[in-house]
Amino acid sequence: MTTLEFTIKDGFVPVAEMRRLVDAYEFLQRDHVRAWDRVEAAEADVQRLRKLFDLRPEVRAFARLMEQQLRANDHKPGWKDDNPMALLDRADEELNELHVALIHAFVDMKGNRERVGREAADVANFALMIADVCGCLGETACSHDWKVWPETDGQEQKCMKCGAYRRTPKGEKA
Repeated sequence: MTTLEFTIKDGFVPVAEMRRLVDAYEFLQRDHVRAWDRVEAAEADVQRLRKLFDLRPEVRAFARLMEQQLRANDHKPGWKDDNPMALLDRADEELNELHVALIHAFVDMKGNRERVGREAADVANFALMIADVCGCLGETACSHDWKVWPETDGQEQKCMKCGAYRRTPKGEKA
C-alpha cells in the first residue's frame, strides 16, 4: 500500500487510516514547501548571479568576436611575457588595420563589415593583453601551470589551466 492508499470499511475510513493519510498529506505538504523554498532560493541565487555577470548583448557578441580572433591565433606564442609597450605598438598596428577596414567598408564600399569586426576585436584583444600583463585583471588571471608544447621542439610552453602560450624562458630547460 502506498502512502496515499487507504481502506474503507463499512463505508468509513478507519481512524488509524485517516491519521496515516493526514500524516502523509502533511509530510508531503511540508516536503513540497521545503522544495518550493529551495526553488525560490535557487531563483534568487540565479538573479544575483545574473546581476553580477549580466553583460549587454553587444558586449557578449563582441567578446565572442574577441575569442574567435584569439583562437585563430592560438598557433602563436602567448602574450604573458610580452612587454606592455611592445603590445601597445601592436595595438597601434591593429588600429591602423581597423582604420583601413573602415575606409574600405564604408567609404569605398569595397570591403566587408565582418573584417571591421575582426579588426576591432584585434584592437580590443591587444588592450586585454596589456591589461593582463600589467596585472589589471585581478583574480580572472590564471596562475599558470606551464608545460613544454611539444609541437615547437621545446621553444614554447602551454599553460595546462587556461591554454595560454609563452616562449620558453632563456635558461629554462625544455
